[in-house]
Amino acid sequence: MNTPIHYDGEVLPLPCFFGIDDELHHGEWALCNSSYSFDSKPPVMWVGPEQSRVTYKDNLCWGMRWEHDKQQFLEAATIIKMKIQKHIKKDIRLCKIHVNGQTFGQISTFHKDFKQDWVWTFVLFTNMEWNQEWGGEFICYNDDKYYHYPYVPNRGVLIPSNWQHRGVSPNNSTDKLRTTIGFSYVQADKWDELIDSLASTSKTKSRFLS
Repeated sequence: MNTPIHYDGEVLPLPCFFGIDDELHHGEWALCNSSYSFDSKPPVMWVGPEQSRVTYKDNLCWGMRWEHDKQQFLEAATIIKMKIQKHIKKDIRLCKIHVNGQTFGQISTFHKDFKQDWVWTFVLFTNMEWNQEWGGEFICYNDDKYYHYPYVPNRGVLIPSNWQHRGVSPNNSTDKLRTTIGFSYVQADKWDELIDSLASTSKTKSRFLS
């Protein structure tokens, strides 16, 4: 992939998208998400059931516990996998589900989800309704070229997970929560290599599907 792939039609069937909305509406949110580079110390959070406090200061956004336990998220991940596999042209396996929420002033920084070039992330825009005047666009870049995509419900963008990217928080025209779900997929025959590359206390490793 040399450029992002923008899905400007509906990504999920409406019943599935409504199910995602229901999970997000009734889910357990916490101020826990933090963007960081692989060259800096990651936050320690939710490594075990008794740990829920972020110990590394950064710009925090809203997140959810136990994303991998949500049946609606797993159903969406399967649908998205089938859509993106024809572009990736490799057998892939879901390795991470990441829910993010931002309100006005919660600025996320550019970051990479994984370092390897055989992992891909699909960012799904999950709000049921969104006014373009509220901001919230998705930005990514690679080789000094920037790509900007408007936040449109039930649309999304596929990028290699080692590309820098960020979600822009809503502006002061709204008090609504901007939500996204990032679905990451690893080349199937690289699964063990990816697991072995992560520290045992890694936030990412603690959320992996087994």
